[in-house]
Amino acid sequence: MDWAGGAAGVGHDGDEVRGFGFFVRLDGDAAPREALAAALTDVVARLAPDAQVHVEPEPGPGGGAAAGEGVLIDVGRQLLLVDGLPVQLSYREFRFLCYLVLHPGLTVGRAELIEAQRTWSPVTSPRTIDVHIQRLRVKLGAYGDILRTERGTGYRYDAHADVCIRR
Repeated sequence: MDWAGGAAGVGHDGDEVRGFGFFVRLDGDAAPREALAAALTDVVARLAPDAQVHVEPEPGPGGGAAAGEGVLIDVGRQLLLVDGLPVQLSYREFRFLCYLVLHPGLTVGRAELIEAQRTWSPVTSPRTIDVHIQRLRVKLGAYGDILRTERGTGYRYDAHADVCIRR
């Protein structure tokens, strides 16, 4: 069983973080998975009556990134899955990743990334952006090449068959 979670509190940049989310993946027969999903949904409903519960069944074969193969970037839930497993990203890493994937095919310069970042956290140096992009590539593993460097210009994300983006 794999799981990842997050809780409400104060983010790295001082903004209040709202909500709680967790991801559970079980291997094995469908019946125990369904029973556990129902039990977890019941617990969440009792502990947080106003919480929204979303249960996704495991897609069948051929489902691409959503089936656990490839990269799933869920912008709304602030979730990154690589080959079906959750990947922990820093707040800035996730925001940079989202900025690039929501502007597919466009080369985004460091100056534009810094300007976009001003709306969500204190400004960093242009070299810090290079470090965040490098860390993203490492965390994406075999899919790190979805973030391309345009020498002397900036960074670009090109739409890729192994990448699913949910807004």
